[in-house]
Amino acid sequence: MKGNYSKQDIINALTEAGIQKADTVYVSTSLGLIGHPPENIKSADELCELFYNAIWDVIGKDGTLIVPAFSYTFGKGTASEPAVFDPQATPADVGTFPNFVLKQAGVKRSLDPMVSVACKGRRCAEFIKDLPPTSYGEGSFLSRLAQSDAKLLNLGIGPVWLPFVHHIDWLLKAPYRYDKLFQGFIKQGGELVPVRWVYNVRIRADNSYPSTQAVGKMAEEAGLWKSAPLGKIKIFSIVCDWYFEFAKNAAQKDPWLLVKGPAVDPASIENELEESKELVAEFLREQSLI
Repeated sequence: MKGNYSKQDIINALTEAGIQKADTVYVSTSLGLIGHPPENIKSADELCELFYNAIWDVIGKDGTLIVPAFSYTFGKGTASEPAVFDPQATPADVGTFPNFVLKQAGVKRSLDPMVSVACKGRRCAEFIKDLPPTSYGEGSFLSRLAQSDAKLLNLGIGPVWLPFVHHIDWLLKAPYRYDKLFQGFIKQGGELVPVRWVYNVRIRADNSYPSTQAVGKMAEEAGLWKSAPLGKIKIFSIVCDWYFEFAKNAAQKDPWLLVKGPAVDPASIENELEESKELVAEFLREQSLI
């Protein structure tokens, strides 16, 4: 049947797409779009396990696996009922594979109440230890990923996803986003620790919805992506620091490249920008981050 694939097909495709022993891979997934797995795969968890094991067969014991485990937890709380981020129990809002990975032995989760990641392998501390109280900007996970030799691995989502899109927005002071201060609790060692957290939010306009199709296509046309057929589609990989520099340079030329657009005047839409900036600046001064 067209679109069938086996575990060995996954391994072959990963290798052809440039994934090697000891690699660090950041994996984004939509596994159901790939095709028809082996007949013995009867559930979503079994499908996740198939890909999880195949990835480890390729990167080996010296490799590192990272997956998004975004929960946006603090954004769901209120002043009277602050939200609680429990890295051991809070589910990811970004699909089946991340939630499968979170349940696996040896996996660590970053203490980011908005856009955490799940990590297993040799280099986890390098990426998720001692994060600052902000999801974007210097020292954040996405800053570390963007400047690393890790590889983005897109399984079922094509070449269009850019995980550090909002880090680029932050660096370039994108006109459609601004820093906002959130608060809540992070559960650590059985205790609820009060935390204030800076997250870069979009202005309340349809124009500001992220859209990375254009820059992904540009990177593909520039030959930065490697790909390989698997099932009904192709899988894609790209080196993080290459893609980061490419996307940042492209966004510098077109400030609205990474969103739906068209360009608008943020001040005419979001009158709370200045107040938010002042609150964030005061908090960052208290944390000695500026």
